[in-house]
Amino acid sequence: MPQQRSSATTFTERRPVPEYVDRRYQIRAPRQPGRSSNTICDDGSSRQDTRDLKTRELAIMCGRFTLTTSPDTLARLLDIDQDEIAELRPRYNIAPTQGCGIVRADPDGRRHWATARWGLVPFWAKDAAIGSRMINARAETVAEKPAFRAALACRRCLIPATGFYEWKRTGNGKQPFLIRKPDGLPMVLAGLWERWRSAAGEALDSFTIITTRANQLMEHLHHRMPVILDEDLLGAWLAPKPLSPARLDAVLQPCNSDRLEAFPVSALVNSPANDQPECIQRLEPAG
Repeated sequence: MPQQRSSATTFTERRPVPEYVDRRYQIRAPRQPGRSSNTICDDGSSRQDTRDLKTRELAIMCGRFTLTTSPDTLARLLDIDQDEIAELRPRYNIAPTQGCGIVRADPDGRRHWATARWGLVPFWAKDAAIGSRMINARAETVAEKPAFRAALACRRCLIPATGFYEWKRTGNGKQPFLIRKPDGLPMVLAGLWERWRSAAGEALDSFTIITTRANQLMEHLHHRMPVILDEDLLGAWLAPKPLSPARLDAVLQPCNSDRLEAFPVSALVNSPANDQPECIQRLEPAG
C-alpha cells in the first residue's frame, strides 16, 4: 500500500462531483432480460444488483445528519482547540458528497478538526465518484472490505452530530424522523477517513459512517443505525493502531435505547437543498 501523506485539515475538490440522489426516493428502471449488473454497494462490497427495491432502499443508513451544537460545547466534548471551529455554523441537513467536520488525531495523539467529504473514496480508486456509494460501512464486515480495511487499521475518525434522520413507511408515504439525545447534547459517530489523489495530484479527504444493527428504539424505523461512541472510547478509537477483533466487536455495538429519542419532522429534510432550522422542528400531532 502506498505510504499515506501527512494529514490536512481542509480538502480541495476541483473535479466535478455527481449530485447526490437519495435512493430512498429513487425508482430504478428494470434490468433488461439477460443482462447482469455488478455494483459497489453502500457498505463497500461488490455484489449483483438485487431485484427487490425494498432491499435496495434498506441498504442506506445513515443518510442524513445534523450538527447544530455550539463550538464551545463541541470543543470540550472532542478535546480540540476551540479556535479550529470558531467559525462553525449550524448544519441542519448534512447529506452525502457534502463537506463537513470530522475529528482525527496526529501521530502524537493530538486531536484536530478537519473538513472532509461524506462518502469514502479509497486511496486506490480511479475516480472520486465512487465515494457517493460509500457513505456507510457495516460493522460486521468493515474489517474485510477492501474499501475500508486499511482505514479501519489506522485512519479512524470521530464524526460529531447533534442528531440523524431516518424515514418510516406510512400509509401516506415516508415520514422523516429525527433521532437525537433527549437532552439535545451532541453524539459522536464512529467513522473512517481516507485521502485520495487525482491524476493531477489534487487531494481529497473523505469519510464514511460505520453502522450496526438497530437498537429497540430504532427497530420501528430501520434495521440499522450508526455506531455511537461512548465518551470513554473516543481516545481508543482515534489511536493510530489496529484494534483487536474482540475490541472492535465490543465497540461497534448499538447504544442503549434510553440514550436516544425519535420524533417526526418536516418533509423539508427530503431535499438536501434545505438546510434550515425548520428541518429539526418536532411535528405535533394533528388536531
